[in-house]
Amino acid sequence: MRILSNRKIIKDPVSGENINAFIDNKKLDILKKNCYYGVIKRGMQFRPDLVAEYYLGNAYDSWIISYVNEFVNGIEDYTLGRTIKIPVLF
Repeated sequence: MRILSNRKIIKDPVSGENINAFIDNKKLDILKKNCYYGVIKRGMQFRPDLVAEYYLGNAYDSWIISYVNEFVNGIEDYTLGRTIKIPVLF
């Protein structure tokens, strides 16, 4: 999977509506440095959304895991038992 932009949809805490936002490249670099390790468990293979939901609490943040791990093959990179970096979100 290739990240085409730094665009992310976030929720407005007051209205609950989706907001399009851009993430600073410096913050993306910090994400790569502040990680712990996790394993893709049974039932999560080939499902980046489930991996993100399990580790980050939000299925929409799967692109962050792909970015941090430098995955380029889309869902094929999410294989059972693979050790992956999980970013500590700020």
